[in-house]
Amino acid sequence: MNKFVQSPLPRLSLVFILAVFIFIISIKYIPTEDYFEGDGFSGRIVKINYSLFYTNVDASDIGNFEQYGFLTHSGNRIIFHQVYKEKESIVKRDTLILVKWGARKYLISPSEMDLFCEAINSKREPRRQAHGGFLLAEGDWKKETNGMPDLPNQYLKTIRDVKKNSVIQ
Repeated sequence: MNKFVQSPLPRLSLVFILAVFIFIISIKYIPTEDYFEGDGFSGRIVKINYSLFYTNVDASDIGNFEQYGFLTHSGNRIIFHQVYKEKESIVKRDTLILVKWGARKYLISPSEMDLFCEAINSKREPRRQAHGGFLLAEGDWKKETNGMPDLPNQYLKTIRDVKKNSVIQ
């Protein structure tokens, strides 16, 4: 008796590849958390999917530039690892710090912490609209702030006169 036994491996590989492909496509279109900064004419949108993947869109009147990648976390720091499709390699890393302020969530670059504190002191933050100079979670401009933002002490001591439950009108 000559029995031909077909290995399930090729079929399993195809199913696995198809499942991974569908998952990758879905994370681009099913964001769980969006952050926005900009002035209404140009801006930046960061979409974080399942706290694992991200899409970054820099939009302006001359077009959009998209970046994709995955995230790693270290305390309140979120490290964005950009993946280039053409080269299929990771070539760029960017770090943003998650700053909570009451019910609000901001993503602030370490190099912009001083500017963020300056915006608080000059009453540009907390803002009441989507437009602004720092990445703020979608809809958080409608939320109140309580007390001081969750910043390292070196930045907290530069902030003056923040009222409880304040929202810029």
